[in-house]
Amino acid sequence: MFTEQVRRRFRKRIRRTVALIGSGAVLAGLAVVTGLPPAPVRQAQAAAADGPSGPTDETKVPHYFGPWPNWANSPLTLSKARVTIKSTAMRVGNPSADRAFATDYATPPGELGPVLVIVSGSPLPDGTLKSFQTWNQATPGGSPSASEGGLFHAYVLRPAGAADTYAVVSDSGLQTVPAPAAAAGEVTTYDVPDVAVRAGDVIGFYGEGVPVDTGVASRTDTFVYPAGVDSSTTPQTTVPPKEGGTVAVGSADYPRYPVQDRQYSFGAQVVPDGTGAEATATVDPQTGGIASIDVTAPGHGYVAGATSVTVDGGTTAATAEATVKATGAVVGLTVGAGGSGYGGFAVGITGGGGSGATATASGGWTP
Repeated sequence: MFTEQVRRRFRKRIRRTVALIGSGAVLAGLAVVTGLPPAPVRQAQAAAADGPSGPTDETKVPHYFGPWPNWANSPLTLSKARVTIKSTAMRVGNPSADRAFATDYATPPGELGPVLVIVSGSPLPDGTLKSFQTWNQATPGGSPSASEGGLFHAYVLRPAGAADTYAVVSDSGLQTVPAPAAAAGEVTTYDVPDVAVRAGDVIGFYGEGVPVDTGVASRTDTFVYPAGVDSSTTPQTTVPPKEGGTVAVGSADYPRYPVQDRQYSFGAQVVPDGTGAEATATVDPQTGGIASIDVTAPGHGYVAGATSVTVDGGTTAATAEATVKATGAVVGLTVGAGGSGYGGFAVGITGGGGSGATATASGGWTP
């Protein structure tokens, strides 16, 4: 049995509890009437109701009180990306265009004429030669015939020390100019096995079928005629240079023509050798696009105009352009379109003959 003293204490505690509950109700009512902010628990409940519906819902403003980890409070990512500077072909030689003469005509079409032309004004870079090119002129101009049917050998020639003396590095073998598919003429490409070339090498050809202008004030080509004279035969014959042989312009076998005023529509496709360039790409944390790409190592052997930049890994691809100095160093990468979706990505820079470059991508957001 409870004593009277115990009963009094129990009733007193009940009165205090009721008083506290009543005070809470009064305060809650005052909050509604006076506009005081709700309790923290109610704040969290309201934020969760108004916030994103899931951890990757980006249609609403993110919050810090929701039930999921969200992209607002995710740390900025630091991604390692691979930058590759790959080779792209560039044209070396004279412009491809119609000329005053569609071909030389020392011999009729179908016969190899004793004409040697060295494109001495367009030295090659270090790299790999992939093909030769001529302009296939459909109209004769001042020649008896068009370019079609002309025969020639194409060469890579390397300066051999003495002036106007060249080692024959590569011979394409006998080539025939085909009938052009376009009535206005076209570039014809003659693929050859890869030829490793050095800076300062030049290209040339022996034969006919290549359009030519004469009377050029600033000549770019060396013209030899008759070329390849074989004085050991009777009567004398002419033979094209052979791979591994030597061409000495001005010698009895390769007499320099008295008038040097020609330019031929002849060229080659060469992939430069570039290496060692490195860069760092930064992602814009708000858009997920590429904000900038900074060169950290310039490399060497690259060529302006033969370097394209690709950035892989985004939802929308970014674009960028490389700036290359005459020394062959990559000194800048300018972002064009930033793209999007590069939260974790790989960067690739192609062109200019480089390989093996690496990059670090920083910034961005993760869901």
